[in-house]
Amino acid sequence: AVNTFTIGNLFYGASIILIAQIYHLGEHMPDGVYWWALGCLPFALITQSRALMIQTLCLSLIYLLQEASMGFYPWRYLPFIVAMLWYLLRGPSSLLVLLVSVFAIGFWVESSFAWLWSIFVPYSAEFYLSWHVEHVVITAALFLIVWGISRKLANLPSIKAADYAAALSLWSLRFAIISLLILSFESSWEEMVEASWSNLLPALAFYLFASGLACWLSGNAWQIKVTLAFSALGLLLILPALVGFEYILLLQILDNLLLIAVGCGLIVHGIQQGISHYFYLGVTSILLTGLLRYFDLIGDYIGGALLFM
Repeated sequence: AVNTFTIGNLFYGASIILIAQIYHLGEHMPDGVYWWALGCLPFALITQSRALMIQTLCLSLIYLLQEASMGFYPWRYLPFIVAMLWYLLRGPSSLLVLLVSVFAIGFWVESSFAWLWSIFVPYSAEFYLSWHVEHVVITAALFLIVWGISRKLANLPSIKAADYAAALSLWSLRFAIISLLILSFESSWEEMVEASWSNLLPALAFYLFASGLACWLSGNAWQIKVTLAFSALGLLLILPALVGFEYILLLQILDNLLLIAVGCGLIVHGIQQGISHYFYLGVTSILLTGLLRYFDLIGDYIGGALLFM
């Protein structure tokens, strides 16, 4: 039955495309994808099928990206957000649905901030999904909330909640390490210092709200301390708005030292708790830090040698 619904949804989408071609309905491309995804949604919720839900999420995500990239605020994405949360709460366990849902909701929040900030731009009456430097702070705040949710789920007596908590916490740590690796280069700090921090106050307010919410969700005192430590690390992203170019090298050195410290902490935590993910993540972060600094130091020589060869 699930395979029949999946094939039927494909025929449904093909019908929308063919009708649009026959009658030359090319006014707004995301509308067709939206109605395709919305038509798949009831069957995914009724059958609680992972395949149908993933199909619906992929189509709705395509609509979200198209709508935002064409300069329109995707307010019609709200029904899919409600459906995602309901499925994660009531439906069968699916890590893929969880990760896609986190990415989609996070992107919708990011586009909402871009839309709000575009309102206050002089002589700009339209929304464009343009990158603002404050989106770095918003992204860090969203992952703080994800970390807090993972700690809340870890305290629930449910196997599905424990699986979701492990996946969310692991990907939050991976995101933090990837962010530190990106910021370990001087050029990243230069671009952030050169940027115009015109929306710093609302971004900082949302970050403080996310920190408080993550601490409230964390539960016990030890997890609150860990969440506060992550919040303090995230505040480093605001320093480029407060300092000049003379502090860029200092920020780069501080970031590399934090990478080593986080890697050592993950190794120790993995050994003490017997969790291999944390151990290997810590080892990988330290090795990548050394490798990137090595190529950063002699990268021109290696590039010249490869070109010569």
